[in-house]
Amino acid sequence: MLFEVLTNMVKDLEGKADKTSTEIETLSNLQSQLQYIENWARAKMLETLHWTKEEILLRFGHKPTLIMEFHPGSKAYSQFGKEVVGNLEFSSVELFQLLENIRNKTPRSPSLIKFKKIPDLSEHEIATSDIFQLGGRQ
Repeated sequence: MLFEVLTNMVKDLEGKADKTSTEIETLSNLQSQLQYIENWARAKMLETLHWTKEEILLRFGHKPTLIMEFHPGSKAYSQFGKEVVGNLEFSSVELFQLLENIRNKTPRSPSLIKFKKIPDLSEHEIATSDIFQLGGRQ
């Protein structure tokens, strides 16, 4: 939430043609705060993997509709904003491999997931490491 507020404040100030010295200083401070949050989020992404394909499959099934919330500063956040709603579908080959990974207790690792963004159903791909939180249903 704070990240969104700061981002909007920076955009507003950057769009202003004639900035006062106070506005220039404020813009610099806001940009520094955004950079700090992005660096912190990147460090957390490297430190803790929140979701894997296997965990998504176990928790939500093989064709879930999910609200995906992203880490600030991640590629997915840059592309979609804070969150996006999409339909995930695993191919039969992917599904077989995921079930094998679950059965064999394969170590957790990030991967790419494909989804169709709602409402236009355009196809996209994101890294599971970009996902901070998921909510949805099967």
